Amino acid sequence: EEVEDVKNFLARTQGNWLCIFDNADNKEVFLKNYIPMCTHGNIIVTSRLRETAQLSSPQNHIDLGDLDRNSALELLFKHAHVEPSKDDYEAQAVITALGCHALAVSTAGAYIQANPTCGLSDYLLQFEKQKQKLLNYRMQSLDPYSETVLSAFMLSFERVSAATKYFLQICSFLHPTAIPVDMFKRAIKESLVFDSIDELCQFSLVTYNERERSLLFHSIIHQCMAMVFGTSGYWAEAEMLQKEVLLLHKQVIGEHHPDTLTSMNDLAETYYNFIGEHHPDTLTSMNNLAAVYLNCGKLKEAEMLEEEVLQLQKQVIGEQHPDTLRSMVNLASTYKARGKLEEAEKLGVEVVLLRKQVIGEHHPHTLNSMANLAYTYFACGKLEEAEKLGKEVLLLYKQVMGEGHPKTLTSMHNLAMTYHARGQQEEAGKLEEGLLQLQKQVIGEHHPDTLKSMANLAGTYQACGKLEEAVKLSEEVVLLHKEVTGEHHSHTLNSMAKLTVTYLVCGKLEEAEKLGKEVVLLHKQVIGEHHPDTLIYMNNLAMTYHACGKPDEAEKLEEEVLLLQKQVIGEHHLDTLKFMANLAGTYQARGKLEGAEKLFEEVVLLCKQVIGEHHPRTLSSMVSLAATYLARGKLEEATQLEEEVLPLLKQVNGKHHPETLKSMNDLAVIYEASGKLKEAERLGKEVLLLHKKVIRQPHRDTVTYMNNLAMTYHASGQLEEAEKLEKEALLLQKQVIGDHHPDTLRSMANLAGTYWACGKLEEAEKLSEEVVLLRKQVIGELHPHTLNSMANLAATYLACGKLEKAKRLQEETLLLFKQVNGDHHSETLKSMDDLALIYRACGKLEEAEELEKEVLLLCKQ
Repeated sequence: EEVEDVKNFLARTQGNWLCIFDNADNKEVFLKNYIPMCTHGNIIVTSRLRETAQLSSPQNHIDLGDLDRNSALELLFKHAHVEPSKDDYEAQAVITALGCHALAVSTAGAYIQANPTCGLSDYLLQFEKQKQKLLNYRMQSLDPYSETVLSAFMLSFERVSAATKYFLQICSFLHPTAIPVDMFKRAIKESLVFDSIDELCQFSLVTYNERERSLLFHSIIHQCMAMVFGTSGYWAEAEMLQKEVLLLHKQVIGEHHPDTLTSMNDLAETYYNFIGEHHPDTLTSMNNLAAVYLNCGKLKEAEMLEEEVLQLQKQVIGEQHPDTLRSMVNLASTYKARGKLEEAEKLGVEVVLLRKQVIGEHHPHTLNSMANLAYTYFACGKLEEAEKLGKEVLLLYKQVMGEGHPKTLTSMHNLAMTYHARGQQEEAGKLEEGLLQLQKQVIGEHHPDTLKSMANLAGTYQACGKLEEAVKLSEEVVLLHKEVTGEHHSHTLNSMAKLTVTYLVCGKLEEAEKLGKEVVLLHKQVIGEHHPDTLIYMNNLAMTYHACGKPDEAEKLEEEVLLLQKQVIGEHHLDTLKFMANLAGTYQARGKLEGAEKLFEEVVLLCKQVIGEHHPRTLSSMVSLAATYLARGKLEEATQLEEEVLPLLKQVNGKHHPETLKSMNDLAVIYEASGKLKEAERLGKEVLLLHKKVIRQPHRDTVTYMNNLAMTYHASGQLEEAEKLEKEALLLQKQVIGDHHPDTLRSMANLAGTYWACGKLEEAEKLSEEVVLLRKQVIGELHPHTLNSMANLAATYLACGKLEKAKRLQEETLLLFKQVNGDHHSETLKSMDDLALIYRACGKLEEAEELEKEVLLLCKQ
């Protein structure tokens, strides 16, 4: 009755009035019953309920999101009673961590003001240590609003349904940004998922992106969720949640929360204890746990568990049961991941044979097994077998499923990769062009798989030396990804990263660096600085800095990446070991050989502990360490280590595997450096012969081995044989990758050097001039390789007695070296030395002496 009296009074009052319904967050209260029925007066409603917007017309409804950064800073300084400053790094860090959440920022400021021992610089540290206390801190204010951050969250949380709370509980394990809704399809009915999403949106607990079909939780809301579920006894339904999280982890790559892995273990143990090790549910649970181990990089644990499951399945349901065969497929995949290629191949052959017997040659599962086996052959370096089986699989897929079926298209892609590995770039290009045409017809130009094929074809063009086509196609891929998935989507970022590499190969260093920085910045914004993908792109940017002649920036960034990687996924993760090896390579390239040696030794030791002595990555790191020993002049250690690695590679991969041949070539190089020229020549010839037997077609590695053998001929004074072999290698290289490819230009430069050594100065001069001209066109004037070729040409002019030409070119080269590398770089100092030598030859002794003194001073600095 009192409500009706107030409504009637306001309706009858002729003057202007204002009625405010503040914090109208109770769904049980119908505001319509409290609003006067008249055409005058003013009403303001504040609410977190989205449905409240229905009370007004669209133009009278205002959505309030998070504060912008300037407003958040102003609010923080106001409550902290601190003098405002937009450049305050600590304040910026606080509002970033709190996601510019108004209440959280206000509370942080109030807490800082009330606690003299907690300044802006201390708040984040205390927040991490005492998160619950700080989120539950209540401000002293005249404002009637008395909720804390946590209690405000609880007001909404307590009002959502039990099903929605359970949904929130699952989401609390996942990264708060861009959670795809489709990942819940197999576990929960889609209608129930959307019911929960709608309910959460009504209470402003989540934002739903309709286009991406994804969820975004504010970082503060997500932390409140994790806190509530971790401390309030919501773990009663443990088995159900464990099943749910297991499903999600199979679909969400990279988000392996330690508690989740523990729950996987608990689930497997629960089944084992209560229904026995032979029950199908126990075996399924053990298989699932193995999958989680695999995704976490715990390959040894995954292998042991999968072997146990397979043995039990053979006993319980028989060798030919579909589940047993599926487990065999999984175990073969794990063997591959562990580098046990022989075991993977053996198991793959067995699976194909059994599936042909049980379900026939044309069954999709049989075809899948054949495709897997072809890939295993590929990984083992058995490229001839891989090509033969790949062609058979493609033909069968076309017969059984049709030319446009996704499996057919995938097998075309796999066969193209085999052609690549065999050096058959032309066949690979033809197949990829056909694949792209089919995909455009079947799934459309904008489909992710079509865009992926476009990117692969761009890579093929790049490998063939068709750099202009590669750049054009890569830029088109980036543009299409931005249209289809948006600028911030992972696919767009990946295509931008690939374009960065293409720019690098083409010598477009400025574009490569600019795009590389943009990719890293976008990744930090979208998925955070500590996400594994962000770290990968930071590492790629470091590689770009290398190519741009910025070694200081490269080294600094790689050290930062490695530190973050150790914090995020641990010292023993495979990716961490990879980054350690990269940094060691950088140290070596910069002449920090002691640091490189120490780091490579650590990598080798960790690889042996984590993935075993016979894993390909362990062997690769041993090869890198041997190269470092060689660079340090430790020829005995280099020889001993390479001689240890080579038998292991032969044992693991076989004598004809590309990695084995590479190791043999490395050992030949070490023999040459050690003065064991007969052994180097013998081994170099053997490598070349074996490689030609395996590949048969013209291949880039063939050229590499020919050039290395030519270097051995050089060292032993067999200049005629060296020249003959280098000419043959250059002709072959032009056939395989074209006249303008950077590798072709390198071979031309080597041949020019051989002409010079043979006293054929006219031929050396002519070829060197061609190299300089082509390098300026292809990779640009400022590229390190261009500068080196200019220096070599200047030396050739000097040898030919063309002193004025030599002086002009060397002076130009020195200016460019200073511009690119700075005054103190080793290449700059060498260029100064070379110019001083030319000055002496020209009789300019004063200039020569002055330049030599400058070099000495810079070297001391």
